[in-house]
Amino acid sequence: MKNFLHLAIALMSVVMPALAVTFNCSGYKIDESVVAREMKKRIRQNDLSQSTLGSHSTTFYKYFDITTSGLTSSSSTGFRCYTNTGTNSPDVREWDGVSWTPCSQE
Repeated sequence: MKNFLHLAIALMSVVMPALAVTFNCSGYKIDESVVAREMKKRIRQNDLSQSTLGSHSTTFYKYFDITTSGLTSSSSTGFRCYTNTGTNSPDVREWDGVSWTPCSQE
């Protein structure tokens, strides 16, 4: 039984890191769990801004600015988390000069 427990712990150390989701925004790796915590906090505090996704869009979405570490930012950083776009939540995006485009998930 002791050997089985050691094996289970060893396997968890290999499998668990693979379950972590990160957003890749132009090479910046932003931890999804950090953004999710910030999003829950901002929604609970009703502290969200509204914006379109760019000049091509007429629909307004709720968002908050984030840093490259996934934490809330009080100013524009080029990275945002949108909360009601109908895609995976949190929806992390970066400014490409024209619109807010989704960051890839890894």
